[in-house]
Amino acid sequence: MKLFKFLTNRKENELLNYDYTKLKMFSIKGEFLGKVIDVVDGDTFTVIFKYHNEMVKNRIRLLFVDAPEINTKDLEIKKRGLDTKYFLEKLILNKLIKFRTDKQDGFGRMLAEVFFNDDSSESINNLLIKNGYALYYKNYKKK
Repeated sequence: MKLFKFLTNRKENELLNYDYTKLKMFSIKGEFLGKVIDVVDGDTFTVIFKYHNEMVKNRIRLLFVDAPEINTKDLEIKKRGLDTKYFLEKLILNKLIKFRTDKQDGFGRMLAEVFFNDDSSESINNLLIKNGYALYYKNYKKK
């Protein structure tokens, strides 16, 4: 018990005194198979997947995709945003997807290229853009 208390105190001191100003935000890297459990809007959804032998939940922002906003007073933009959300729901909600990620945005969402869980080579990201539901987007700084 004394050893555990010593180790705990050492970890606490290290955390309390650590210079965190140079640390980068943690992001998951790799290719994963997941199940979409919620679609937030036309370019963001929640997925569950296995990471280090544990089931985890995280939010994904589609890489290079900018869909119309849902939370806006502009009714035309809001309608287009809802149309895009419904289109994305039909494609992926409660379905298995494959995704590739190596960074996150300023809101902590994983930025990912997303694919159906089959042999199709076109990404869902490209489908949204190609079908006119979203625009190509590259700047992921926090708004």
